[in-house]
Amino acid sequence: MNVTFPDELIGQIADAVADQLANRKIKESRTPYTVAGFAKKSNMHPATVRRHIESGQLRKVDGISKILIPASELDRFQ
Repeated sequence: MNVTFPDELIGQIADAVADQLANRKIKESRTPYTVAGFAKKSNMHPATVRRHIESGQLRKVDGISKILIPASELDRFQ
C-alpha cells in the first residue's frame, strides 16, 4: 500500500515534530541533577561536587532529603 501526502501536510508534520523535540530538550535541561549525574556531566568527582555544595560554591535544591542540583548550575560551573 502506497500512501501519498501533500507537501504542505508533510511540512506541517515536520514542524510539529521539531517543536515537540525542542520542547522536550528544554524540559530535560531543566531537570535537576543528582550529585552523581552532575559529576558525570561536569567531569568532576562526586566528592568534589559535594565539597562545592558544602562550601556554597554550588547551589542545591532545598527542602528535600536527597541532594539535587539545579540544571542551571551546570552552565554556571562550566
